This record gives sequence, structure tokens and C-alpha cells, in this order.
Amino acid sequence: MTVTSRICKSEEVLAAMEQGECDLAILPYEVQRPGWSAQAFLRERLFVCVPPEHPLAASPVLRFEQINGFNFLLRSDLGFWDGLCRSRMPASKFLVQTDEDVFDELVSASSLPCFTTDYALNRSEHYPKTKRTDRVNIPLADAEADVTFYLLESKALRRRLKPGTKLL
Repeated sequence: MTVTSRICKSEEVLAAMEQGECDLAILPYEVQRPGWSAQAFLRERLFVCVPPEHPLAASPVLRFEQINGFNFLLRSDLGFWDGLCRSRMPASKFLVQTDEDVFDELVSASSLPCFTTDYALNRSEHYPKTKRTDRVNIPLADAEADVTFYLLESKALRRRLKPGTKLL
């Protein structure tokens, strides 16, 4: 069995599942279809990450309408989060960086806000590079900024796996 991965739009993921081109997918919402099973996989909340002297730094929480118009540093390949931020912040410009090390350098040297998630913040215990001690992390209060991701599995995959194999 070959395992490959890619980040694509939710509609593309569903089409690939429907056409039998993939057996596993992660989506930011639950899908119930015959021949598929779905289970909650990960809950993730979006945060705005700013230097302590930034005008937004004193805010206990933010909403998309408050940050719309601010320019943001943005990593590429964010999947669902990229589309959400762009749709909710049409007046903002996003300076996209594909290289993780260059992105980290830009965040350290810039006063521009960026995004992080509680998942990334919690990973910092094991991956210290992801922790930004020079920034303030402010949660977004909008409902769509608090997402449960679901693991979608084709039942055909389950039939091909050895009995007792766990995917989560």
C-alpha cells in the first residue's frame, strides 16, 4: 500500500474520495456518506500573533472584522486556514512565504502580524522552534476560527487493512 499526502481544497478532497482516488482524508467538517466513516481527529483554534508593541497586542480576543485591513505574514500550504483568512479579510494583503526558515526570520524581524494555532503552540514543547516568545498570541473569537477536523475513511480501505489496524 502506498501512502501519499497533499494539501488541497475541501471540494477537491471530496471529489477524490467520491472517485475512489483516495481512501483517507482530513476535512474541517464532518461528512456522512454511505461507504465512508468519519471521526473527530483534531480540534484547532486560530490565533493572531503580534509583537508586544503592536496596537492589537492588548486585545484579549479578536474578530476577523477587527483585523481585516491589516497586512499579514502568511505561510503557504495552510489548507483550510488560508481560504478562511482570505475570505474573511478581503481588505488585507498577505505576504506569503513558502520557506519555513525564511518565514521564521521574517516574523522575528517584522512588526507584521501572522497567524498561529493552539495546535502549533502546544507542539512547541516538543518542537521549540515553533514557540515565539517574542510575540503575543490572541485568539480569534469567530466560530469559524475554532475548527474540529475529521478523519474521513473509505470502508474499502478498512477491508484492505489487517484486522485490528488502528488509524488513529
